Amino acid sequence: MFAPKSESVPAAIRDTYAVITGLTDAFCREHLTDEYATLCRQLTAALARKRPSPLVRGKPEIWACAVVYALGTVNFLFDKSQTPYMRADELCQHFGVSQSSGANKAKVIRDLFDMGQMDPNWCLPGQLDHNPLAWLIQVNGLMVDARYAPPEVQAEAYRRRLIPYIPAQSQPANIQTKPTRPKRAKAADFKVGDAVVVKAGVKDPDFDAKIGGWQGRIIDVYEDDPPMLHIEWDSLTLKGQDGAYFERCVAENLDWASMYLYADDLERAEPRDTEEDVEQTVEQIAGQYGRVNLDEQDRRIQQVLAGVDEDNELVDVWEEYLEKNLAFPVEAVIDESQERGPLKTGDRVKVTEITDVDEMYGVIVHLRVGRKSYHFPLCDLKVVDESSPNFQRVDDYRVWFANR
Repeated sequence: MFAPKSESVPAAIRDTYAVITGLTDAFCREHLTDEYATLCRQLTAALARKRPSPLVRGKPEIWACAVVYALGTVNFLFDKSQTPYMRADELCQHFGVSQSSGANKAKVIRDLFDMGQMDPNWCLPGQLDHNPLAWLIQVNGLMVDARYAPPEVQAEAYRRRLIPYIPAQSQPANIQTKPTRPKRAKAADFKVGDAVVVKAGVKDPDFDAKIGGWQGRIIDVYEDDPPMLHIEWDSLTLKGQDGAYFERCVAENLDWASMYLYADDLERAEPRDTEEDVEQTVEQIAGQYGRVNLDEQDRRIQQVLAGVDEDNELVDVWEEYLEKNLAFPVEAVIDESQERGPLKTGDRVKVTEITDVDEMYGVIVHLRVGRKSYHFPLCDLKVVDESSPNFQRVDDYRVWFANR
């Protein structure tokens, strides 16, 4: 289904959004196209509106690189036969990011939005005419190319947002920057603390399920166009949900305790409980389901850093952990491009021990290449045997180091 894309972003993360899109705009202006720049802004805005937004964690350069990398994967940027074309490692170098960090973060983005190659929702608008996936619809149980369907079928498919535009009109739906909905409510009509109820017929923006009648309190007001409100659900609304709702939110990294909605989706209501009631209910539900799902690697990283004072040098914690848990020697390869020095990407090495910790380069290891030995950053090494515990522990450290 094609949904109009918006560059509307919650105020709390607007500064981060501006930094990331500043980087993607500059990159696309120099190396790609205006269409890429627009899609990058829209994808970054979609990440900013996630509950909670993943953009609050990690370096802007890595997110900017990953946004372009993810869209490049969809639109065959890394295919020499396409224009524009760029190698993946060159893309990452332009942002000062290692290819492994850029590729890993891009995969996070693609998984969040279920993006694949030729994904019609994230296809360059100029390529939609030639993207067969954008035009396939089902009519009476048969798959049909909407471009060759009768005009009335095309019109109905467009009304249902099954195709990007009516072929005769050539008006892409996926480059709209504002939702096609009436703009009646104003941000000034609401204020933080107001009790509100969701209007009948309104759907969850993530799950496409009706949420009319859900009630809560406004915890933030964003003067966007159209205005957006951040709602924290009251205790009665939360108690009225079944376990499947909480499990699905946790599985998809969504905050089940709150939601962003357009002001026009809401109306004033009388409060039904107290904020203390909400806190107690949230605590009870969180005890059973958790608040946000972390993948296995995130959990392992958190376990390494559990209980560590934020004032401590976290890289020292990793040094101690790796000293205890790595089985030396470790067979590895140079996984990052080296601007200078005798070691090159792809060189196979043998890591013998951890020797130091550096503020800029992190954990430093001693390694051997034939008869020669070097001191080298562990973050630039990849363990050869992916089935060994060493691989997972070094990879966890590398992911943490790239996102610290």
